[in-house]
Amino acid sequence: MGSGFFAMTTPAHKILFVSHASGSGGAEQSLAELVAELPRDRFEVSVVLPEPGPLADRLSAAGMPFQHLPFRRMKRLPPLEGLTCFVRNLFRFVPGLASLIRSGGVSLVHANSNTAQLFAGIAARRCRIPSVWHCRDLAPLGLERWLLKRSATRVLAISSAVRSHLIASGIPETRITLLPNGINLEKFREEPGRCAFRKEHGLWPYCFLVVMVGQLVPWKRHDLFLRMATSLVTSVPDVRFVIAGDDAYGDHPACLQSLQSMARQSGIG
Repeated sequence: MGSGFFAMTTPAHKILFVSHASGSGGAEQSLAELVAELPRDRFEVSVVLPEPGPLADRLSAAGMPFQHLPFRRMKRLPPLEGLTCFVRNLFRFVPGLASLIRSGGVSLVHANSNTAQLFAGIAARRCRIPSVWHCRDLAPLGLERWLLKRSATRVLAISSAVRSHLIASGIPETRITLLPNGINLEKFREEPGRCAFRKEHGLWPYCFLVVMVGQLVPWKRHDLFLRMATSLVTSVPDVRFVIAGDDAYGDHPACLQSLQSMARQSGIG
């Protein structure tokens, strides 16, 4: 547990942030930045994480309160085992969340992903408080869309593409708010050594460098990035393209090989 779960004593709106992952992906980094920037005179925040990890370390270093609540990931499981895992989360994770909501006097639950909303939304409804579903990607929604649609008071879409994806998936348009991620541009000011990557890979210091950063999962559509690169290299000879990322949870082992094969076949490997 971090530095005191809802330790503040001054009146404020209490928000419980729920993340189903403790890694260092974009969703987790955005969550850490969000809770750090919320004004403390108006909001009292704490975070629920499934396990120790980079996100917990970052919150701890920033003095942000958090608590671990065990959660079983359901991806890449056979149907019966996946159903068993879902039921286990339903009867263990959800009651644990509901208990934290009640004991902490929480007034709003923020789910940091589709999976988090699936269970945090149920806990919030049990406690008769609103929940916000922060949708951050284009992952296909299956049968869970019914529960997500029923449980989310409001849906935050980080881009127009995500908003369109939600609408196509049956989420009411009137419940969706377009809210791009805030970016602190000060972190990207020019610093000594920023050209180290170019030197390491033998790139001209002033070539036009296009980088796609993200997990190597199918719905990130790296294939479209490669098609774009293929169409540009002939007309813009000084441009170079880089894909940076990993399959953080090992859910899509064939994705990297598929992209490498596509790059070679396109002549841009």
